[in-house]
Amino acid sequence: MSESRVKNSAKNLFYSYIGQIINILLKFALRSYFIRVLTTEYLGLNGLFGNILSFLSLAELGIGGAITYNLYVEIANQNTERIKQLMRLYKTAYVIIGCFVLLAGSSLIPFLDFFIEGKYEIPNIRLIYFLFVLNSGSSYFFSYKANFIIANQKNYIVTNINLVSNIVIAILQTLSLFLFNSYIAYLIVQVIITFGANVVMAFIADKRYPILKEKVTGKLDENSKHIITQNVSAAVFHKVGGIIVFSTDNILLSKLFGLIQVGLYSNYTLITKTLQALINQFFVSITASVGNLCAAEGNEKKVSIFYITEYINFLIFSFSSICIYELLEKFITLWLGKEYLMNNSILCLLALNFYLEGMRSTLWTFNGSMGLARYYKYMPIPEVIINLGSSIILGRLFGPVGIFIGTTLSTVFTCWWIEPKVLFKYGLDSSLKKYYYVYFKYFFITILNFIIVHFTNKYITFEQPVITFVVHIIICGFMQLLLLVLLTFKSEEFKYLMNLLFKKKQVK
Repeated sequence: MSESRVKNSAKNLFYSYIGQIINILLKFALRSYFIRVLTTEYLGLNGLFGNILSFLSLAELGIGGAITYNLYVEIANQNTERIKQLMRLYKTAYVIIGCFVLLAGSSLIPFLDFFIEGKYEIPNIRLIYFLFVLNSGSSYFFSYKANFIIANQKNYIVTNINLVSNIVIAILQTLSLFLFNSYIAYLIVQVIITFGANVVMAFIADKRYPILKEKVTGKLDENSKHIITQNVSAAVFHKVGGIIVFSTDNILLSKLFGLIQVGLYSNYTLITKTLQALINQFFVSITASVGNLCAAEGNEKKVSIFYITEYINFLIFSFSSICIYELLEKFITLWLGKEYLMNNSILCLLALNFYLEGMRSTLWTFNGSMGLARYYKYMPIPEVIINLGSSIILGRLFGPVGIFIGTTLSTVFTCWWIEPKVLFKYGLDSSLKKYYYVYFKYFFITILNFIIVHFTNKYITFEQPVITFVVHIIICGFMQLLLLVLLTFKSEEFKYLMNLLFKKKQVK
């Protein structure tokens, strides 16, 4: 990467991680108090409604990313008129999205009981759901300007604004629970502060980039509209598939087994999703730089940077997935108690799915930055059929664990081979043989590390659970780092990374 790309990515990454660390502390403090004040059913309701709204959040269905891809090229070429035309399109799309979420979300209010198995003791459930809808829908009316900041490789601005708003939300939500013991007041705080943060974001974007307030002259040509439409429709298909695969677990758990199971599972996903969000900051921080790279460099350079990014991807998710299996149950036991644990087989599948999904991150980053989603537009159809069909059947046969087996099967039989095929054929014009060789090598290393770490932890335990937990953290950390270095230090990717970290020498 060029010096400016690395500098922007590093700055974005630094601020992202500072923000995420603070957010993690806030989330766990707030969740701990939430559990003390309200019941597990409220946790389940929180997860269930969040998943329902994710189906309607069309901005998360890839429309934003598809349009932002076009911005990378125009920003790199400093094409002012094209940028203004794209931003006008962007604004229109987001206003329509916000209105759709508000209307479609509200239309589900009469049918909420369909999603919940058994009786529940939560009053005003429809008002609670409407506050979820309002928070989700209203957030889109200004957020298109935040994406323009990100497209200019200035993610840290968005991160810092979000950090401040999250701190304010956490403080006010804690006060609302303490003073009023009210989940409704808790949600109202989130609606007001989230909307306010988006207004502030839009104001800062206007001040920093006056082009956003300039009059738009002319219209996008038909060819550009056609390409954007193709990319948007493909992105919608992919994100719908992703949401159904990864966001239906709570809905299926609620429908088949009730809100309490959703509440227990939500404590697991609070940790894994927090970890996922922390990791995603790396990929978010480099997305604009990868977009710039793909717009300005040749295939040889792109392939080289892909494998470097894939190596970092592997280090992160190999390390994290093993830590999830080895430490998550121990953490929940210390934090909440053994009564909040689920079946160990669910933990095993949670860690496996975390790894499988995570190892797609580099593919997502490059496919998204290069606008290749249209080449595998219909992949989500078999992905969704396999996921929902197997999750429902296996869930009824084997209980909650069957739902998570369905997620594994849908990933292995579709995404695992289609996504890399598209990238290497249409984006990198390179052979897939090396990719699969590298992928299986990394998977073998992960399995080997897991076996060594797991059996080491198994035979090193103490009477005090806290001491055992701390020692296992040390084992998971240092032993994995040692093994990862020993097994990969001869690779070109390792040498590049060490050169970048310690010698500060950039590859031009």
